[in-house]
Amino acid sequence: MAVASLVGTEVYLADPGVSVAAVCDTTQVHLLGPLSWIGSIAQLTFIVPALPPGSYTFRARTPSAGCWIIGSTDATLTFEVLPSQPSEPPWGILMSLGFVGLLALVVVRRRRRIR
Repeated sequence: MAVASLVGTEVYLADPGVSVAAVCDTTQVHLLGPLSWIGSIAQLTFIVPALPPGSYTFRARTPSAGCWIIGSTDATLTFEVLPSQPSEPPWGILMSLGFVGLLALVVVRRRRRIR
């Protein structure tokens, strides 16, 4: 396919488990954005949408050839969304601040006794 026929191509992420190619413009895909071209090299810049965990596959919709899975017969380009990890409080910093506060109280009390 000539590069000129790929101008205007949009890239999508297809939901996990979607195996058919022709899903562009359905509720089973999430638009990432258009490809931009510098000579014969395509670029895509996108913000990852808020998605549930799973393995998403890339799709490309060209103006002249429809919706295609990005990859080869051997492998498909995928994007893995991992489950969010619960964040724990920074215990080391909290304990250090507590220790410094306790140390400050001890120093103040000793100075008061010395006077």
